[in-house]
Amino acid sequence: DDTKRLGYALGKSMYDEGQVFLGRDQRTPSEWAYESLRQGLTGAGCDVMTPTESRGIQGAATTGMVAHHTRQGGYAGGVMTTASHMPIGYVGVKPFTEDGIYFSTNQMDDVRRAYKETPQRLGEKNGAVQQYENAVGHFLEDVMTAYKDDYQGRSLDDLSIVVDSGNGVGSLTVPKILQEAGATVYSINDDLKQFSYGVRDPEPTDKALDGLVAAVDEL
Repeated sequence: DDTKRLGYALGKSMYDEGQVFLGRDQRTPSEWAYESLRQGLTGAGCDVMTPTESRGIQGAATTGMVAHHTRQGGYAGGVMTTASHMPIGYVGVKPFTEDGIYFSTNQMDDVRRAYKETPQRLGEKNGAVQQYENAVGHFLEDVMTAYKDDYQGRSLDDLSIVVDSGNGVGSLTVPKILQEAGATVYSINDDLKQFSYGVRDPEPTDKALDGLVAAVDEL
């Protein structure tokens, strides 16, 4: 399919058949996009590293996690499947350089050219797939180390914070980071499986934030 060809083009033209860090968000379309990208990348000869299952979702990660692990782990690049706050049925692909930075305009042009030149029938080089144990935990440790270095351990223990994660992968990290910084955290809309049921619109409209407003009023 088109997404598999994109993974193949990325692996061949941008990542030189190196090891790639691959993550996904909670969206149902991200599941097939993630799997197609994995097939394309490994078919191009890339080895793929992906987070172990979190809350029932294989490869679950935030965009920041993918960028961070790509840079820190010495990977040839990283790829994240997500659509941020777009409607439920959307999905997109975010490629990163080895430095954990989004592709530049020129690099995206190179990807488009490589994709157009990629044949419909793809070769199969069978790159390996590895599971990254505790990718979320390691990311949180690095974030808190950076926080303590940058803010001299300043505590948020005088704050009570309501975190509305919109049933997205941010719920894997944001509440824990704030808790580690000392805040009292109340987490709502933090069930990844509920996202696809439209319990809370991913677009932060006034209506979608009614629950957050009510939770803050109750503090």
